[in-house]
Amino acid sequence: MNSTAVYAIKFIGDKDFTSLACHCQLWDNPDFKGLCYFTPEERTHMIKGEVTKESGVGFKFRSDGYAPGEWEFKALTLDNFRKEYHKLMIEGEKIAQIVRSTEELYNWFNTNYPAP
Repeated sequence: MNSTAVYAIKFIGDKDFTSLACHCQLWDNPDFKGLCYFTPEERTHMIKGEVTKESGVGFKFRSDGYAPGEWEFKALTLDNFRKEYHKLMIEGEKIAQIVRSTEELYNWFNTNYPAP
């Protein structure tokens, strides 16, 4: 998991990816064990659970809280954002036209939606 990356999320029972996440971080302390992330244009989420699998293209997370079950997080690339995932944001098409690389895409999200 890369805290500067932006991910598309597929929740349990969904056929497609339906949301975006940035600033993903695992927390493991006496008060909370799980995943914290920010949904652009929305808010911060803290979901109890654990990462069950990591790969070069994302990770899988088992939620023990909200919407229990396995969620899939897929890292955005400039290509998949332009083709598909820009639709998950109000300004997505505009963003897709502005950025020129995956790194710029991540920088755009991290600048415009700073970590809370």
